[in-house]
Amino acid sequence: MAKKKSVQVEIPVLNPNQKIERKKISELKVNLKNAEIYPDEDIEDLKESILNNDRRILVPLVITPDGVIISGHRRYKAAIDLFIDEVNVIVEDVKEEDMEFRMIQYNVYRRKKYSEILREVDRLNDYFGKNQGRRTDLLDSEDKIDVNALIAKIVGLSPTTVSNLKTIRSYRKEYIDKIDEGKTSIVKAFAACKEKIKVGIEEQAIHTPIPKYIYDYNIYNKSCKNMREIADDSIQLIFCSPPYYKMRDYKGGKRELGQETTPEKYVENLVSILKDCYRVMKPEGSFFLNLGDCKVNGQSMNIPHKVLSALIDQQKYFHIQTIIWEKTNSTPVQNFKYLQPSYEFIFHLTKSMDYTYNENIGRPFLLFYLPQYLEQANQDISKRMRPFHPIYGEHIPFNAGILYDIWTHHDFLRTASFGKISEMLDDDRDHKHPAQMNSIVPIFPILLVTKPDDIVLDPFSGSGTTAIVALQLGCRYRGYEISQEYFETSIKKLNKLTILKDPIEKDSSK
Repeated sequence: MAKKKSVQVEIPVLNPNQKIERKKISELKVNLKNAEIYPDEDIEDLKESILNNDRRILVPLVITPDGVIISGHRRYKAAIDLFIDEVNVIVEDVKEEDMEFRMIQYNVYRRKKYSEILREVDRLNDYFGKNQGRRTDLLDSEDKIDVNALIAKIVGLSPTTVSNLKTIRSYRKEYIDKIDEGKTSIVKAFAACKEKIKVGIEEQAIHTPIPKYIYDYNIYNKSCKNMREIADDSIQLIFCSPPYYKMRDYKGGKRELGQETTPEKYVENLVSILKDCYRVMKPEGSFFLNLGDCKVNGQSMNIPHKVLSALIDQQKYFHIQTIIWEKTNSTPVQNFKYLQPSYEFIFHLTKSMDYTYNENIGRPFLLFYLPQYLEQANQDISKRMRPFHPIYGEHIPFNAGILYDIWTHHDFLRTASFGKISEMLDDDRDHKHPAQMNSIVPIFPILLVTKPDDIVLDPFSGSGTTAIVALQLGCRYRGYEISQEYFETSIKKLNKLTILKDPIEKDSSK
């Protein structure tokens, strides 16, 4: 039985203008939808309570004008068993499409089984039109609404608990009954699912198809501040690492991004440049932004979080998570008063909470995709030295189906760096580029939030690292690079990777 916590439900349950009336039990009708959500209603405790109150039912039933019960089925059954002829009722006019939602509201403080709560969650997901936006009239369009959090609040549980219950139902359905019967806990049942989750990942990995190489890409030799070449709501993933403040000289002159006179001007400039990203990204798309911090006169400027805050406030992004990218080639400190910086931030932003997330795609990559990139693939895989475990990798950034938000070099970077992608990049690496991205960093974001044929955009395309990875993983690519030198370098790499029917489009506008 679910242990209910005290919650505040913002939508009122009762209308203060409603009047209590008397109705004969024979005039009332059972609502068939009630049994679909609450099939096993024990009324013995309720009957005893009614008898102790001189056979009075203290809480009125709520019914429609034609007598269909919205709230009070247990009281109705108890009245029949105790031969009570009349009960107090409140008449409420409820639309058919709102009926289940209203029933759940009236049951919000009732002690329920977790199986019943899961059925409530299913009905509420349908009601709020998750993934379809069907019930936008129920939500305040001026505010960002986390539908999952709202549903969890209505049923009286935390979002994490609801998520864990859904996972248990998916992998070990029989454990829901055990939880209801008090034979186990949610924590123990969730732990019991982990082995089955692993098996599911392994099975899916084996059957994951190799991506179809479509090699559809355009790189524009201009600033990304105005991406007029790209249509609204057309980009599935934006992945970029803009120039950091006072960290590199990209030979772009005094007006170059990163050379501003103050950190505040840099933040303002970068946020302004990134403004068009919101327009071109799909409603279900994602934006992964990699930024590092710097010190001025020994003081950390917190630039990544200032940029993040400005993007959220000014462009209404959802901040899904902050990923910590642990690096092995960080810049050494010159003063022993400071710790050696060893990580950077990758912020995951979306337009809505209904974003694409392929939770079972990133993990199969390490089993299925990666061996396709290794040399000597036709040899017995057990006889070759491999930098990862035969199934899950040596130190993959997940455990039992849960992806971690700390991505280390020993995790996906070193694991994947032996792939043909990196070998090809290293053969033609642009050693003149002052801050070339590790070729494996974009892999997880691309796998986690895109599907084949989706478009990946890098507004700071540089020498084409994100482009090559995106094309290798079956996506289309669009990029912007203001530097003529780096633009030509990326063209050279992409021409080496692909055989094109049509030449790359080069936009000469500046």
